[in-house]
Amino acid sequence: MCGITVLSELPEGSSGRIFKIMTCPLKARLIELGFTHGTYIAVLHDNIGRSLSAYYVRGAVIALRKEDSCNILVGEDSYV
Repeated sequence: MCGITVLSELPEGSSGRIFKIMTCPLKARLIELGFTHGTYIAVLHDNIGRSLSAYYVRGAVIALRKEDSCNILVGEDSYV
């Protein structure tokens, strides 16, 4: 990964740190779940049933739809 990218574009097995959550209907809930600036996140499984991906965040595995994960910007440690 180089620079900042959208979480939904990260391949399975990659990781980074959350840079920003864009304004979206699910933003408050994502923050409650621990998706905050600087948090480590890893892609565990991509494209589960063509619409979900599983992420490791703060010791938990959380599945998000692609339309929700595309609102999360992820960067390398040096960009956060």
